Amino acid sequence: MPEEAAYDEELQASLPRSATMEGDDLAIAAVRPDGLVIVTDGERWAPYTSLQGEPLEGSDLKIVPRYVEAGAFTEANCVSLTDGRRTAVYVPVRSA
Repeated sequence: MPEEAAYDEELQASLPRSATMEGDDLAIAAVRPDGLVIVTDGERWAPYTSLQGEPLEGSDLKIVPRYVEAGAFTEANCVSLTDGRRTAVYVPVRSA
């Protein structure tokens, strides 16, 4: 991976923040038809996509608390989501 792609400061600054660093204060704002999940902290939002495999299905997805990777500024670098049957890791993507 090119070094410039390893850290995207603008993307990191735009990500929702978890004050607890565990994700229990984050929420899912929307699940888009293309599989992207919009995660928010009430102030910032970002689209997240499944890291591996098929995206979770349904509109009743939930964030799994304590399975959120928070960065140095408490930004949500990845979140674990569940549809009640499966759990998957989601990572942020730059908005189109």
